[in-house]
Amino acid sequence: MDIIRRFMPKAPNEALDGVRKKLVESLPAPNAASFLLGSGYRFVSWIARECSFAGTATVMDAGNLTAAAALLDAIGDLRGGTADVALAGSLTPPLSRSYLEGLSGEIDFSTRTELHPFAEESSGTIPGEGGAFFVLKRREDALRDHDKIYALIRSIEIGHNPEGDPSAIFRAATEARGIPVKSIGLIEADGSGVKAMEAREVQAIQALWGEHRPGGPLVGVGSVKGNIGHTFRASMAAGVVKAALALRYRVLPPQVAPEQPLEAIANLGSSAYLLTEARPWITGDSARPRRAAVTGANFDPYNPIGITSRGGRSAVLVLEEEPEVRT
Repeated sequence: MDIIRRFMPKAPNEALDGVRKKLVESLPAPNAASFLLGSGYRFVSWIARECSFAGTATVMDAGNLTAAAALLDAIGDLRGGTADVALAGSLTPPLSRSYLEGLSGEIDFSTRTELHPFAEESSGTIPGEGGAFFVLKRREDALRDHDKIYALIRSIEIGHNPEGDPSAIFRAATEARGIPVKSIGLIEADGSGVKAMEAREVQAIQALWGEHRPGGPLVGVGSVKGNIGHTFRASMAAGVVKAALALRYRVLPPQVAPEQPLEAIANLGSSAYLLTEARPWITGDSARPRRAAVTGANFDPYNPIGITSRGGRSAVLVLEEEPEVRT
């Protein structure tokens, strides 16, 4: 009002009072819940108090890889003996217009009303909101306490793929940890709807699996983003939920079917195929555990000052079915 008075020094007080009243009426109503969700440290402190957790309550931000980073940090506490139970996950609170406007300078948004991962018709991503959290325990403790185990976390790897090797992080999460890459039957992919990122992801998968040979292993690929949109910080957490449930119920779950799949993944000579319908998850060998990989990628190729990076930062998380329920 002081600024308005300086510009309108001769305006009657009655008129200025009317302007002030309209300004007050235009202010958004206070929303404590939105503030709580937007202030991460308050949110995790509240959860820790309600769950009677005595350990640390921390917040981290690794962009679209936040769930992988949070799970990796929690696993470190479990392995180090500083915690016996850990709650870890990620959350994307209601998205504001200003956040989306800023993000629009970094990533392409879809011109369509639906997101079809790995589709020729994709023009960009569609934002989503939500969150997922996981209760983590050492396996021996979970068996002792008769907990329901949805999946075992075998490996988590986070880092930059070199520009010419988009499969480097995937290999580090599998072969470098003694996990044969072709033992993985499901990839819950990033599948953001951004063609350049999806093409790079398919390139990485095909570099690892190669051409399909009769009797050789196949890997099903899909992305939950077609159902819920790109939930950014919570996107890998959503993928972990889907993959863990797939392992628990031994089903290869479908994604939203595109009108026309990307040519690279529709190639019948490839060992990777797009999961557009549910299939029973049959391994053919009762001694070989079912395994799933969840992948995520940040929008790293471009940064705010316009310099192109040499490779995108990504994460790969490998899950395995619990032996007690394996059939």
